[in-house]
Amino acid sequence: MIPIVLDVINLNNLGKCLSIHYRSFNDVACIDHFHLGNMRIFHIMDAATRYSVGAVVPDTGMESAINVLGSHWIAQFRAPNSMQFNQAFDNEIFQNFLNVYVIESRPIPARRHNKNVFESKHKIIRDILIRLESEFDPSSEAMRAQ
Repeated sequence: MIPIVLDVINLNNLGKCLSIHYRSFNDVACIDHFHLGNMRIFHIMDAATRYSVGAVVPDTGMESAINVLGSHWIAQFRAPNSMQFNQAFDNEIFQNFLNVYVIESRPIPARRHNKNVFESKHKIIRDILIRLESEFDPSSEAMRAQ
């Protein structure tokens, strides 16, 4: 799996984010799957800085999520202190993984899942892809103007 860096640390907002919600980078990591075109993406985001990493995965199973989390986040930055996730990850397999790395489990209640920053980030990433596709599509107005 090839990692996709979805965002960079926004240094202008770093102080504001840290003072309001979270203490430091990798204190709380958020995870989720989302679709980008016909690809399934496993997305990991630091809650304090909004730094994100994603990888294309073959499915939304726990094995794929755990492999990406281990290789693309924990191996790079260490295990976060706690992990936020939706109900899809609230199972024994994933909980055992968190226990091995002594990561506090922080499930997002179903009623709040679609209203969090993480879902907003997915929309931004989708919008960027749509803009990039239209810019590089030979039939688009942007390409004909060049």
